Amino acid sequence: MSLESPTELGEVARRFSQQAFGAVLALVMAGPFMAVILLGTEIDLSQPYVGWLALKVALVAGLLGLAAFNRWRLVPRLKESEAAGTLLRRVVKGEVGLFGAVLVVTACLTTLSAPVHRFEAPVLSEAAPPVVEAGALRISHYAMRATRGTVPVSAIYLTVDNTGKAPDRLLSAQCACAETASLHIMSMKDGLMGMAPAPEGFSVPAQAGLVLAPMGAHIMLTGTNRPLVEGERQKVILTFEREGRVELDIPVTGQVSAHSHSH
Repeated sequence: MSLESPTELGEVARRFSQQAFGAVLALVMAGPFMAVILLGTEIDLSQPYVGWLALKVALVAGLLGLAAFNRWRLVPRLKESEAAGTLLRRVVKGEVGLFGAVLVVTACLTTLSAPVHRFEAPVLSEAAPPVVEAGALRISHYAMRATRGTVPVSAIYLTVDNTGKAPDRLLSAQCACAETASLHIMSMKDGLMGMAPAPEGFSVPAQAGLVLAPMGAHIMLTGTNRPLVEGERQKVILTFEREGRVELDIPVTGQVSAHSHSH
């Protein structure tokens, strides 16, 4: 469609405004929702996530401002002024650019700085908990990460050595401290860190083992019913395919190191 005539340009602007309204509204609603999930009601301004979120809010505000300027100032003047049409074309390009910037910042929020994905790694300061034996399995170096602020998310890390001749599989985990305890794995794809559930569980090869550690396979706890404080202990039940249920008394620690879980 040619955009030379004011009528055609006005029709395009009207359609663009209708489509952009829904997209911008969805972004505006998603921002506070994700912030409450990841940050809770107490916001730590030192977190990188907060900086990215502030940038996203500024970009969305700019986008809404341009949209309002188009809708109520430029579009009504299209039939009267050729300059209004020229300015409208420029402003629409600016809107498209801002919308692209909002998408990029949203991607950074969910992949690079989301608090639920951040695992800092000083070595555990306390002594390693006792090894728990269940048949051919030896479970050691188990720890639960303390929650941060009001964010109801934590993770469990541990090492399982299989001294037997048959493989086993970790199928699930349970903890009364959280609504769900699910098996997850983190991996790099296209240069970005992602996290996905592992519904089939984790294999524990014979004469080898399984390591759950930061930035890799782990047990994700979501919906914790209260803050998990460093120094306390939580009972967790692991279910294996061969050895069945194994109960652990897991210490809660502030930060967990990947080095603490290496063989």
